[in-house]
Order: sequence, then structure tokens, then C-alpha cells
Amino acid sequence: MKKICIQSGHTSIKYNCDITLRSGTGAPNEEKNNFRIVSRLCEILRTKGFEVVQTDANANCDSNITNKDWDLLLSCHCDANYAGDQGGGFVDFPEPSTDDATAESQRIAKAIESEYFKNTGIRNVPSRSNVNTRYYYMWQYLSAKTPCVILEMGESIDPHDSVILADTERVVNGIARGICRAFNVSFDVIPPVDPCANIKQELEVVKQGLVKAKSDLIALQTKTEQQLADKDKLCLQKIQDNKQKIITYVNNL
Repeated sequence: MKKICIQSGHTSIKYNCDITLRSGTGAPNEEKNNFRIVSRLCEILRTKGFEVVQTDANANCDSNITNKDWDLLLSCHCDANYAGDQGGGFVDFPEPSTDDATAESQRIAKAIESEYFKNTGIRNVPSRSNVNTRYYYMWQYLSAKTPCVILEMGESIDPHDSVILADTERVVNGIARGICRAFNVSFDVIPPVDPCANIKQELEVVKQGLVKAKSDLIALQTKTEQQLADKDKLCLQKIQDNKQKIITYVNNL
């Protein structure tokens, strides 16, 4: 079973143990997009047989992440806008001279790149690789055997990309296909998730509770009516008995 760690870029970075990183909150709406997409991606990868751990921007402070060899650590982001030039994203990996697992990092990055952009419609702009992605802060905290990839999924504030990034299933399908390809795992079409499924389930529980409560109320009402009817019969019988006693008493005068 392949062990994968997926990082939601910028999420909760303001609490990072390294105070120099706390201001890196990302582009507008980026943190929200990253968390939503990564959460769903982890769900899907687990259905494909991967052992998946979801983490946030504070993974560098988590010994459960830094002290373990992973088959992949993928960090997902929504790239800052580049002068409004029609959006776009890219896949990157650590500077090879700093990465003991660079061959595997590059292989997995290539697999993700080959699937993500064609399945989402986001432009692939590999020329945007830069010092921030090649020397991304997380790389230095991971084990030497852990392949590392960073995916800039698109531009969160670009009019074109923002529509695609809002389509969680479309984006997640693209990423998951790339990861499955990298590890030679069969990929089937992911059925859309019903965003209201949990609420519907909770409402169904409430509905069943109300049905039972109604049934109990009807049973209680029936029982009460019967008890009242029995009391009425008893009272009537006592009245009739007393009436007969009075008549008998009068007749004996």
C-alpha cells in the first residue's frame, strides 16, 4: 500500500511554529480552495487503496509527518495571479541538487502533469517554476527518501480558473488520475459527491424520530381515552348502584 501525504497549502499557516512563515496566507480564496479540494482528494485516493494522510501548512511542525518516509508528499496550491495573463498552473519538484529522491519526485510530477491539465482545462505553464516552488519550505523538513511534488492547480482569482477550481470533482479527478498513473493504479470515473448527503442523512434520522414520536403520541392518546372511558363507566356504575340503593331505602320506609 502506497503511503501518501497531501498538504493543503497555506491552511492555518498563521499558527506555524516558524514565525517567519505565518504571513504566508496565499492569494485571495486560495486557502479555502486548497482545503476543499485536498479534503475530497484524500477521500478519493483512499477508495483507490492508498494510505493517505491529510495535513495543513503546519506539517513542518508535525513529527508524524517529518519523521516518516512517504511514497509521495504532494502540496496543493492555487497560484497567485500573474498579471491576469489567462490563468494557468504548473507542477514542480524540489531543486534536484537538494533532493535525494529527485528521480522519483520528477517521475511523479510528470505523471500528475500529464493528467491534470488535460482533464481540468487549466493552462499548463511550466515556465512559472520559481525559487518559491523549487525551494518550497516543506522540502527541507521531509525524509531523504520522500519524493516531493507541488501542484499549482490554477489561479484562484483568475475569472477562468476560479470557475474550474470551484468544480471540486473536476479538479480532484485530474489530480487523482495523475497520482494513480504514477503508481500504476487503475482509475475509474469518480461518482459525483452529493454535498448535501450528510444533511439529508441527518434529516432522515430526525424524520424517523418524528414518525416514532407521532406513533407514541397516538398510542398514548388511545390509552388515555380508554382509561377515561373506563373511569366514566365506573362512575356511571357507581351512580346507578347508589341510585338503586336510594330507591330500595325509600321503598322500605
